[in-house]
Amino acid sequence: YDEPIKKVIIPRKQASCIHSGTHPYFTKRAWNVVREYVGHFTRTGETVLDPFGGAGVTAIESILTGRKAVHVDI
Repeated sequence: YDEPIKKVIIPRKQASCIHSGTHPYFTKRAWNVVREYVGHFTRTGETVLDPFGGAGVTAIESILTGRKAVHVDI
């Protein structure tokens, strides 16, 4: 829960447009990497805050893995 991730996470392309169907975003991260971080550092039911939410990958992955999400962007 508070230990760093020690394995290599190879970024994967998404199979659907769930993350980028609305618009491109230059700082978007691979969904599977974000999912690993969310799953490693939070527990189901907890709330994940992304204060620089951008395209919403963190919020989407948080919700898909049973967390609550707070998404903030300008």
